[in-house]
Amino acid sequence: MTTTKFTSTSTVTTTATTAAVTSALPTTPPFNNETYLISLAIIWNGEDVSTEAKRQFASYIFPSFAAACPTSSRLNRTSINLVVVQLETLLNLDDVQILQNALSVSNYLFTGLKSSPLTPLLETVLSNTTVPGYYLMNYHTVAPMSLTLLQDALIKVIDQRIQESSNPADRRNYRAALFIDDSIDITQMTQLFRYFRYGLIFFRYTDSSADESLISIRQSGIINIIVVLPAVSGDKLKLAAFKLNMFSYNYRWFVHRARWVNANFDNRMVTYSTNVTSMEFGRVHDTLRYDLRTTSEVLVFDLESIWQPYLQQYLCDEKTPVNKTLRGFSGSFKLNPNGSVARLNWRLQIYRGLEAKKHQIGEWTSDGGFNMLPYPDPARTPGLSLSELKLNPFNIVTLIIPPYVMYKSGVSPEAPLRQRLTGMYIELCKEILADLGITDYDFFLQPDEAFGVFNKTWNGIIRTMMDGRAHLACAPVTIETSRKEVVSFTKPLHSSQQSILYKQPPGDPVAEMFQFLQPLDTEIWLTILGVLVYVAIVLAVMHKIIPNQGIKLDLYDSLFFSFAEVVQGTSGAVPNQISGRIVVAFFWFFTLFLLLTYIANYAAFRLLDGVQQQVDSLQSLLQNSAFEFGVIRNTVTVTLLQTSTFVYMQQIYSLLADTFPNGLVHNETYALQIMQNDSFRYALIGDDLQNKYLAETQCNLVNTGQFYELKSALVLPPGNEYGKYFDEQIVLMSNRIIELQQKFFHVPVESRKDCTDRTFLGYVKNYTPKNPWPVKSGALTLTNTLGIAMINLFGCIFALILSAIERSFSRLLQRRSEVRRKTQVAEAYAMAQRPTMLE
Repeated sequence: MTTTKFTSTSTVTTTATTAAVTSALPTTPPFNNETYLISLAIIWNGEDVSTEAKRQFASYIFPSFAAACPTSSRLNRTSINLVVVQLETLLNLDDVQILQNALSVSNYLFTGLKSSPLTPLLETVLSNTTVPGYYLMNYHTVAPMSLTLLQDALIKVIDQRIQESSNPADRRNYRAALFIDDSIDITQMTQLFRYFRYGLIFFRYTDSSADESLISIRQSGIINIIVVLPAVSGDKLKLAAFKLNMFSYNYRWFVHRARWVNANFDNRMVTYSTNVTSMEFGRVHDTLRYDLRTTSEVLVFDLESIWQPYLQQYLCDEKTPVNKTLRGFSGSFKLNPNGSVARLNWRLQIYRGLEAKKHQIGEWTSDGGFNMLPYPDPARTPGLSLSELKLNPFNIVTLIIPPYVMYKSGVSPEAPLRQRLTGMYIELCKEILADLGITDYDFFLQPDEAFGVFNKTWNGIIRTMMDGRAHLACAPVTIETSRKEVVSFTKPLHSSQQSILYKQPPGDPVAEMFQFLQPLDTEIWLTILGVLVYVAIVLAVMHKIIPNQGIKLDLYDSLFFSFAEVVQGTSGAVPNQISGRIVVAFFWFFTLFLLLTYIANYAAFRLLDGVQQQVDSLQSLLQNSAFEFGVIRNTVTVTLLQTSTFVYMQQIYSLLADTFPNGLVHNETYALQIMQNDSFRYALIGDDLQNKYLAETQCNLVNTGQFYELKSALVLPPGNEYGKYFDEQIVLMSNRIIELQQKFFHVPVESRKDCTDRTFLGYVKNYTPKNPWPVKSGALTLTNTLGIAMINLFGCIFALILSAIERSFSRLLQRRSEVRRKTQVAEAYAMAQRPTMLE
């Protein structure tokens, strides 16, 4: 005697071609007197159910026969063959005819269909079968529930939830978002469109668009979200929604087909949300017992459960025909003696919540049955939300803004960002999270490196928090009215003014000492020197031609005369010849003009130099033509200048936005690079604490002009449930915040950058005497007059040297004269001693 066998034909996938359909259902051998073969077929489109159908039959249906009649002779002489035909598209008429013929000649007892459009075509020919008692092959349809019935179930559940809300008349209750796949014809969803009279937006789900769709829902203010998706797509949408913090009490989720109630979240994703209402086929514990995790698996199980009584009646040789009502997972079925089956109703089990909080609250049936326990929105306590935060990954967005947030030195770039970051805000956030018991956290950098400003739409950290992409923004984000409307802030951590940071030129000590020469150009000074020599030569020549009475005006005296006329006015006698006086008169006119020009230029130079050096406010910066200035783009400083009612602030914004090429810079690093360009002067308007830090860590930077105090805080997503705990920690850590600020903003002298100028001019500057007390702006300093003193000193030294040379030269002449005199005396004496000729 042979034993009962179960075999399964490999899945055949067809795309509506004649050849494929022909090979879809292989011909089986005919029955004989000793061995029976029963063939079963499942024709399915959409999700691939071949493996699952065979698993269910082998694990649950087939073993039930042996349990019912282990000694049946028919059971032991019968083999069962299950074939699954997976259709990618619907078949045309020719393909259907071929499929019908294949079914008829292959002795198939039952054929299960999912796609309802195929049913009337296949039922046109009832194939014969040789199975005793079953002369016609039966078609059993388990097509998905109609959209009309689905909408009826959804609307009843949604309406009860709305009526249980605190304000059922709120217009937001009658707006919704709908996620569907390509299997649903949106034009047939008219009931939902009528119910949500203030708007129903729908999304054709794709993996790539999940985040964008959820973010648009958040931005639109919709609170009702309907999901009608297969399990795989539903799981991906669930994960995306979790990462965007959209399982809070702010939203109501209504789910069908996705079967979120069947399984827990990813082992790193935990939520206690009760605002999820699921409408699925079968009770959760029953479907999990049979390991049914998708709607298609449930429908296949119902199909095979329909076959089980008929097969058992035949295999066990039961005399009583099958005539019973079967309660399946998707609803109830009437099983008739001739093998035909009629669906009595559809049944949905209604669940509330997810994870440990899920429980059944009702049931809906297509024949009018509906009961659902009242379940008003429960109070979401902050403690519950904090528990969820401790169990899930906690994402923190930040920006590199030394010393608030900066990289640690000596840490590998390959290390996790959590280990690489430090700074006042980073250390503060780490301590707050440790106190709250949140350990599974990590940081990520804001992609656009912006705090966030509104320009038709928000950007930066504010955009990230609005979209729910992070649980916390750990950066010094300034509290501002417009920002508070779209995100939540913790209590302020610190306050800081705005200020002006610019590079103070090191200065040329030689130029400062000889500043009195700068009002006139070098060419002018050379021209003046040439005029002095020229006038001296003219006076000397004229004196040679027509000597002046009583005075001496050779070239030496004429040079001294012309120099004295320029420096101290008329000194001593002047030429008394008419021609000489004409020359002197014109020279006096030249000297007068030169003096007036020099005084005016020197005064203007001193005034302009004082103005250019002095920048202590926005007004002085605006008036100083030597400076260009800018701000960090996408910061509150931009908004402050742009929206200010002060005219000078509006003028500054106009210049930096429209005129200056570096008016809106990307970050502080780029601004510092611009400041190092000595071809022009650049000032950065920004956070005072950060500017002070930069002034201490960089060379020749000046921070000044403090104005407008602002407060900064951490940022939380809008509508968060855990901000209270962060506020409590910030209050408790007030002293610690001051300590961290001192630690990171005060740079020890030994840690500061060496700014020593080791050039020649640098050494000159270091040895130049410093002013012992503060100097008023524009006042002459010791350095400014040191050049005159040095000229005087060099003149005196030169005079002393000349006098020494002159003395030496005169003594030399005197000795030579003495020698010559002695020589002459000796010669005279010798001549006196010589005997005369007369003797």
